[in-house]
Amino acid sequence: MRSLPSERPLKRLQDIVENCNRVLQYTDGLTAQTYATNVMAIDAVERCLQRISEAAMKLGGYLDTTYPDVPWKKMRAMGNVLRHRYEEVMAEITWRTATVEVPRFRASALLEIERLSRS
Repeated sequence: MRSLPSERPLKRLQDIVENCNRVLQYTDGLTAQTYATNVMAIDAVERCLQRISEAAMKLGGYLDTTYPDVPWKKMRAMGNVLRHRYEEVMAEITWRTATVEVPRFRASALLEIERLSRS
């Protein structure tokens, strides 16, 4: 097994799954239009995306090669935007991330948890 940057990769992956679950819960039943006007949902989703990004940063880039079809690099970069350039964040981008990418992050994190648990 290759060396992982994080000393606690399973915990980081579990954090990703937990925050993905929260994003899916917070956006359940919403449309892009209702999401864009729901400040509480936007704030909650952005915070979870920050946590997903931070956990992905601590895991390093190995997920990029293990799951090349999942945009882990973009998620790590999104965290910087959410933290430092928050005025540039648009609801359309967080909505697309929440509804299109978060299920993919969740699925690959669950696969990786299973793979690491077998190792």
